[in-house]
Amino acid sequence: MTSSRIISVRFVLGINAPLVFIFLVSKGIDAFGMYDLFPWIDIPMHLIGGFFVAWTVAQWIWFFSPHAYTGMPRIFSHLLLIGIVAVVATMWEGYEFVHDVLFDTHMQVSVADTVGDLYNGIIGGGVYLVLTVLDRKRKGVIRMHKAQCGFFRCSNSVGLFLASLFVVCFAWYFVHPVEQTMHVQMFRLSYIGFSGMNALSFVLGLIQTFIWGYVGVGLWMLVGCCLKKGTDCHKE
Repeated sequence: MTSSRIISVRFVLGINAPLVFIFLVSKGIDAFGMYDLFPWIDIPMHLIGGFFVAWTVAQWIWFFSPHAYTGMPRIFSHLLLIGIVAVVATMWEGYEFVHDVLFDTHMQVSVADTVGDLYNGIIGGGVYLVLTVLDRKRKGVIRMHKAQCGFFRCSNSVGLFLASLFVVCFAWYFVHPVEQTMHVQMFRLSYIGFSGMNALSFVLGLIQTFIWGYVGVGLWMLVGCCLKKGTDCHKE
């Protein structure tokens, strides 16, 4: 095997950085009591966590065996990735259970909350899989290549996806009118210039959400460049 398969410290740190960052953010939110004030924050945290678990697992698989999926039926490779995400999500819920028992905390509120967390993690992994499959041109490789997905193309796709979620969240205020004051407060915390459930705030939120697609893809490609020394981002 060539030297490109030698694991470096930078590679390990880079490929696991998103999960470490999410873990630290989760602990910070918990330390400041934000989960008690805004219980719904737990939902996006598990969605994002599932997404980056899938990303990290796919990168490790590609690193050790670039052709691992060659010849494997596509549905099997998809189920393999989602299965690993489900296992990691289950292990996380086990960690929360042990934490509650040992330290008398309440990370797991109820069985419904635990099951919901598991599903949200799997859905997050599914979002990664869908985005990757839509952009994949080579059969059997679960990896988003820079050559296949340019910055603007990927950013527009992710931006539109996030913008559609914003539209759903905005509409949900009217469809399911529960805790509407909190709903508006979270919009104000999340978006600059958001003043209420009006047309101007909707446009501002939509634009800012779309921009986050560019930010996310930019960070994704930046991490990818750090991991691909001597290939795509560095000419030796």
